[in-house]
Amino acid sequence: MYIGWVHHNIPKVFGCLAFVVNPIFVYLVFTGKSICLGNYRFLLLYFAIFNVGISGYRYCFYLILTDGFFEKASSFNHYILTARCSMLACSYAILISHFVFRYLVILRSKLISTGFHRFMAASFALCIFYYAFFQYVCEKWLSTSDTVKVYIEEHLQEEYGVDPNDYNMLSTIYNESNPQEIFRSWTGVVLLMLMSVGSISVYFILGYKTMKKLNDAQAHVTMSADTAMLQRKLLIALTVQTVIPICISFTPSLIAWFAPVFNFSMGRVYNYSGTIALSAFPFLDPVAIIIFLPILRNRLYQAKQSGEQTGTVSIELRTV
Repeated sequence: MYIGWVHHNIPKVFGCLAFVVNPIFVYLVFTGKSICLGNYRFLLLYFAIFNVGISGYRYCFYLILTDGFFEKASSFNHYILTARCSMLACSYAILISHFVFRYLVILRSKLISTGFHRFMAASFALCIFYYAFFQYVCEKWLSTSDTVKVYIEEHLQEEYGVDPNDYNMLSTIYNESNPQEIFRSWTGVVLLMLMSVGSISVYFILGYKTMKKLNDAQAHVTMSADTAMLQRKLLIALTVQTVIPICISFTPSLIAWFAPVFNFSMGRVYNYSGTIALSAFPFLDPVAIIIFLPILRNRLYQAKQSGEQTGTVSIELRTV
């Protein structure tokens, strides 16, 4: 299904950039004076091409695979689609682990020193739970029925020239359908909303409590100025990490889910904004961490300077 050159190519560009940037990020985290980051570098590593189309018609929202090996309709390819979507939910779980880690550091909990393996095990378990929950919601409540396919068939033929029966889809419908379909849609969307809003609430609560503990520790001189400064910078980087998925994952999803409730269609704007934004996440996240963590940013700058100096020496030797 060809929607447009922007939708077709830009996500692939971001995918390639992600494969370039993430190895650099891993190298910076695990080399040099990584002792400053301690066990947190393993959690940073934890953070570290399917083309998905998002569209709507009247009271219906649908998400469809438009490219790649798993494009055509089949049970296995449908599972791949829901697995791809469930990966986004894992980012919520990983961010919760980051905020919990930062808070435990300020509390000087043994769970992030001698018991770090237990903390990581719990973090993996939370990630698996989020993945499984999102997968369950997609398969149980948001899988596209024949009724919905009939509802959007004419629209898909006119807009993209394809038959909905030939593609794997997830969808919601809020009106102009039978009560069972409408109930399924609302149930699925509400469950995903509870997961998203609950996760974001945890970020704000733990972020506030961490900053409050930092201020209290400095006021009572129980933490050195350098340590407090490092913790603040790590919290700022974590905040940026949180803002990115909220802006390019949660917000586009929210708009896509609820615009059809009011019979408001954004047409191909969904594909040129939401889909591209989601594909940019694996690239933007490590870039943001490198920029906002001086430890990593300085190492990258020093490596660049070292390369420039090496080039200068080589020129001088050849001249001699």
